[in-house]
Amino acid sequence: MKKLFLSLASLLVFALPSVALADTFTFQAPPSTGESTGPGSGPNQVDLDHHRAYSWRINGNPTSTSLAQKLGTGQTITSATLSFKSMRNWDSNANRLFVHLLDNASTTAGSAQASSGGVGAIRYVNDVNASQAPVTDISDYFNGADALTGANASIFLTEQSFDDSNPPNFNSYPLSAGWAYNAATQTYTYTFTAAQLQIFSAYFLNDGIFAFGLDSDCHFWNDGIKFTVKTDNAPIPEPTTMALLGTGLAGLYARRRRQKQQGNA
Repeated sequence: MKKLFLSLASLLVFALPSVALADTFTFQAPPSTGESTGPGSGPNQVDLDHHRAYSWRINGNPTSTSLAQKLGTGQTITSATLSFKSMRNWDSNANRLFVHLLDNASTTAGSAQASSGGVGAIRYVNDVNASQAPVTDISDYFNGADALTGANASIFLTEQSFDDSNPPNFNSYPLSAGWAYNAATQTYTYTFTAAQLQIFSAYFLNDGIFAFGLDSDCHFWNDGIKFTVKTDNAPIPEPTTMALLGTGLAGLYARRRRQKQQGNA
């Protein structure tokens, strides 16, 4: 009995299809040119001015192509994170960063800020009067119809405040749900929820294009914005393997029943 069970277990293990290793794809936002320095700013800084709202459109670059190819082999997106390195507010006034995921973004609306390596383009529109200093109109530009999104679908991801201290003072602006801070790398990271992950997968599988909407209702210094996607595929037994296992288990049950009947006799 024991030998038969071990044989069936071995058959199941060796008959499972091979499982591909998990893959990671990283999209780096193109840095702004000519941006002045500030606390926490760095060479990869993406300008996030308090009078503007931005769209970062990602499509057609090698990373997008590689991700599409991997999904074409049966893998699925298992996690997605958006990270901001050395994110700092330029002062201690009330501030807020609103983040949206877009199915696509306009390539003509607003002004082009940066484009690099085919990764995509960052465009912006002035959503707050430039005379406001500090900004007192703390509102989400993407909460409704807007020029950067156009007629494309979008969902709200998260919002977060950042202070002007180094290291950050979480007593002033506690981290919202989904956010984490790595003190060693000075990086804020937002992790997509399961529902947001499904929507992102649908956006990407539609045409390989997606974008982020960023409304910065204060001026935030930083050293780069990254979007990271991980894929994997779960081991799923082949139908023939499951059939063999079922037959074997049925045989074990029948054998034990016969032995029990013989013992009773």
